[in-house]
Amino acid sequence: MRTTIEYVHATMKGARKKIKNAPIIRNLTELRPVMNCPTPWTGKFDMLSKFETLRSDLIEVSQHEDADLKIEETIHFAAKVNTFRRCHPRLMQ
Repeated sequence: MRTTIEYVHATMKGARKKIKNAPIIRNLTELRPVMNCPTPWTGKFDMLSKFETLRSDLIEVSQHEDADLKIEETIHFAAKVNTFRRCHPRLMQ
């Protein structure tokens, strides 16, 4: 479970912090990537929810010729993220 959350965090960080990726994302959607915050449950839940919402846009960004974002595109990974997002808060800490 931690590796999935860490991967989502790294993806959102890359989408948000890399100068090459930010303008591409702004052209695709009004939503902005968020990263995990120190509050254990809320930060992870918010990050995973936003990742699910942005997933198709992030995949499109990763396929853009000027972007350097890598994202796991498999349905299996998306299902894992959805499962973790729906978990009880104590399981996420």
